Amino acid sequence: MSDFLIAPAASIELDEIWDYYALELQNPEAADRIRDEIFDAFQKLAKMPGMGHSRLDLASEPLRFWSVRSYLIIIAAKSAQSKYCASSTVRGTFKRFSAEWSESGWN
Repeated sequence: MSDFLIAPAASIELDEIWDYYALELQNPEAADRIRDEIFDAFQKLAKMPGMGHSRLDLASEPLRFWSVRSYLIIIAAKSAQSKYCASSTVRGTFKRFSAEWSESGWN
């Protein structure tokens, strides 16, 4: 069992990131490497949730941000002592993730 949850919008984007490198750039090794880097970051962030930085100018929720290459991971604490939700995001997913996070009761 993993120490993090991935928002549905982020899961779609993770697939899109992999597809872009593997199919469009025809480099499945790079796709695997980038996917592994992102999931390694998820594991580290779940173990050390204080990593990253908060951006109160972007969200009123207690979110933290971490980057892997050109991708942004958004970390949201479900509770003070439980799992964390990790979301890799590109472009507009932050708004979708923020809405999912609020609607899910994770806050």
